[in-house]
Amino acid sequence: MKRTLKQILTLVMVISLFMGLGFTASLANLADYGDMPAEDYWSYAALQAAVDNGLMEGDNGLIRPQDSITRAEAATILNRAFGAEMKSTLSFDDVSATDWFYDDVAIAVHMKTFEG
Repeated sequence: MKRTLKQILTLVMVISLFMGLGFTASLANLADYGDMPAEDYWSYAALQAAVDNGLMEGDNGLIRPQDSITRAEAATILNRAFGAEMKSTLSFDDVSATDWFYDDVAIAVHMKTFEG
């Protein structure tokens, strides 16, 4: 539980850092996501900043703002935030080399943001 809380807090801090940088080179607009609520939604600004800065891309036209973030998604966002690319070997029983997130989890393990 402590590790999960630490990861979530780190993710929130990273996203909030990018909110203040004022980047305008948006990769997508939140209006392009079919499940994004209106601009007065509590996390709209943070989500827009994450999309603008390439931290989040969504999946199949969805950003899923009300879903819990998975370990794989957190790894991907943190790796993108830090520009990390070096990988470690993995010892997770639930991560296969064919999973879309395999490389991102391996990078997160190398960065020591994840253990396994």
